[in-house]
Amino acid sequence: MGKSKEDSKIKIDDILNGEFEIIKKNREQNRIHKDKKLKNLKKDDNINKELLGLCLSGGGIRSATFNLGILQSFARIGILRLIDYLSTVSGGGYIGSCLSSLLTKEKTSVRWDESFPFFFNRGKNSDEREELKHLRHFSSNYLIPDKVRTNDFWGMIGSYITGFILTNIITAAFVIIIAFTVNFLAKTAGDQNVNLPLFFLIGSLFSFIPALIIRFISSFFMISEGDLSIRDLIEDINGLLAGLSISFAVLAGLIELAEFMPEIFKHINWYVHGITIASVTGLLTGIMKINKKIINISFRISLLLIVPLLIAELIYLFSSFDFFKEEKFFIVFGFRMPEILIYASLLLLISCFVKSNRISIHSFYRDKLSKAFIITRENKKKKTDSKDKADILFSNDRCSLTKLHEHNNGPYHIINATLNIPTTKNILFRGRKSDLFFFSKLYCGSEATGYKPTENFYKNKLTVTTAMAVSGAAISPEMGMFSNPIFSFFFTIFNVRLNRWLPNPLYDNFKFRIFLQPYYFLKELFCLGKENEWYVNISDGGHFDNSGLYSLIKRRCRYIIVSDAGEDKNHFIKDLSITLRRIRIDMGASIEMDFTGIRPDEKTGFSPMHFAVGKIKYAEADNVDAFIIYIKSLVAGNDPEDIISYKKQNPIFPDQSTMDQFFDEAQFESYRNLGYVSGRSLIDMYRDKNGNEDKKKWPFNSNDKTYTSTDLLKFFDKLYRYYEKECRKIKNKKI
Repeated sequence: MGKSKEDSKIKIDDILNGEFEIIKKNREQNRIHKDKKLKNLKKDDNINKELLGLCLSGGGIRSATFNLGILQSFARIGILRLIDYLSTVSGGGYIGSCLSSLLTKEKTSVRWDESFPFFFNRGKNSDEREELKHLRHFSSNYLIPDKVRTNDFWGMIGSYITGFILTNIITAAFVIIIAFTVNFLAKTAGDQNVNLPLFFLIGSLFSFIPALIIRFISSFFMISEGDLSIRDLIEDINGLLAGLSISFAVLAGLIELAEFMPEIFKHINWYVHGITIASVTGLLTGIMKINKKIINISFRISLLLIVPLLIAELIYLFSSFDFFKEEKFFIVFGFRMPEILIYASLLLLISCFVKSNRISIHSFYRDKLSKAFIITRENKKKKTDSKDKADILFSNDRCSLTKLHEHNNGPYHIINATLNIPTTKNILFRGRKSDLFFFSKLYCGSEATGYKPTENFYKNKLTVTTAMAVSGAAISPEMGMFSNPIFSFFFTIFNVRLNRWLPNPLYDNFKFRIFLQPYYFLKELFCLGKENEWYVNISDGGHFDNSGLYSLIKRRCRYIIVSDAGEDKNHFIKDLSITLRRIRIDMGASIEMDFTGIRPDEKTGFSPMHFAVGKIKYAEADNVDAFIIYIKSLVAGNDPEDIISYKKQNPIFPDQSTMDQFFDEAQFESYRNLGYVSGRSLIDMYRDKNGNEDKKKWPFNSNDKTYTSTDLLKFFDKLYRYYEKECRKIKNKKI
């Protein structure tokens, strides 16, 4: 495995310079930032490039629908065409990728007119745009069709079952080998009158005794105070011996359990069933209430109870089959090989040709997302015998990442995902078990693996659809900072995998790489991902940063707007808090923000405002005013009546579970309208004394006017001062 000489030199500054060239073209197309000072900037002076970024957070269909309203409101008030970067995560990536896909057509834009794909001013035409009708329809059944009689539904069932079977070809092979070994050893031990479990316990003891002797010698000769490399070597040897000792002891216990399995089921069948029922109940309860500490502990205990019972039962079951007892052999290259081992070897060989990405539920999930969100508008005949042409929606599933932004008519899209490396030795990532991995038009990669030009990555076959689906792969064996070996084991066995294995940008010559399914199956089964493998495990961006903010701070954006529709019914602002800590640790940047304006009232449950405004302090440019607007999916007391009514009928709104991926019409419209109202609230400071809008005072109300960085600074500074004033009013009322 060798590093590419060209790609290994790529640094984040090289990436930002390449992205800025595309951003400049977009600015020219949208008549913004024609400032003289921008022409004389140094390449690495990112803060003074006056970059404006928009983050669309994760949160499944809830986030996608809320952020649809955000995009519509921003286009309406003129902010969307000023945005340089669009950073999306998971559900925010659904609607962000939908917009990027629709903008691949030349006559589209982010201006508030008929060229904007999500434009909804109907005018003379009373019918809604096809794009919006399409999204309304697919929001309710994009994942699982609402009729069980449909081919799609049974196709999903068939895909899961066949994928489960193909995934566990390896499991079957290993279990057969283990069962054969146990049966062989038991028979040999029986012939020699040897107690097999006792034999392994003795082996465990003899493995542990050398560890004690080494520890005694090292303490007697004070080696613990000697050279660090010698001390490390001793620790490694002791660790190996201790692991071997424990393995022998566990094997002895499993064999003993397997041998007595018939007696267990005969005499205390009720007890075993009780444990099983309790374990399954704990499993289901844990999935539903994983945020509860006590239930989370019960959940893990339940899983630990299931594992030894399951393994022992499989060993007993397989070793009791007749074909284990019958001594049948094949002659292979002159050697007598047991027939059962030949079958196990064939299963292992077959598994080498199985592609993990193709048999997981990722493919089903990706295809459903593609039908719902990756669309484009074509001007074609409605019927083959018709002469009239009309705009019709078509699938844009094969749209490559490199094909984005060809018409410079929208923000540069960054799709955020997570690189899972739970066993990394790099101290920077060890506690997090992950790193940010992003996809974009020009580059893909992470700090841990390095970066690679998108056109050279994955044979340039990486589509917007695949990147979006990987960014939303919430349920996976490895889940970044949430990775857990127990979860990983069961999710892998049961093929509950939305994640994807992708080539490691760290290495070149993709054609020489071999994806050995058994190897990566074991990696996933035991949660052993690393950043230096040929293939790396990529999952939901929310497993590292659910806000999308990390990518934009890395790019030193001076102005950032975060739209957070993550589930947060307790109003802890948890996702943002995690990211704030990481950007302070990793990049020396801090964010100062007063959240008083978005804290819900304890009596009414309504928030005073939809957004908070703060300042970003970059370590290398402390004297430059950088701003952040944080929009949270909250219901305010002055929101439209239909939103408040829906809130009263559904008190948990707008924090309904991310597991709820099937919206009805009322739910879809409530989230979309809440997003629209939240985005529009940024111009509340321009209302007159009676609360009426004065569009003439809007700072970016013209599609034709050229705006400069000064206009942007004035808007953010005014909004910051307006927010501080409103926070003082709220605090004074409480006093």
